[in-house]
Amino acid sequence: MDSMQELIPFAKEMLRQKPGRGLLKIYLLGSVLACWCAKDWTSTNLNFIQKTFQCS
Repeated sequence: MDSMQELIPFAKEMLRQKPGRGLLKIYLLGSVLACWCAKDWTSTNLNFIQKTFQCS
């Protein structure tokens, strides 16, 4: 969640430096994709660990 909160100030700083719209879109897309993949990977592995060590 911390990385998502850092994303907005980062985007504002990028806009202050007047980059091209295309460059900003690439940065934002990469950041969102990285956060989404990290969340998905974590939830998948946590489910696997819970199923592996579940006592029957």
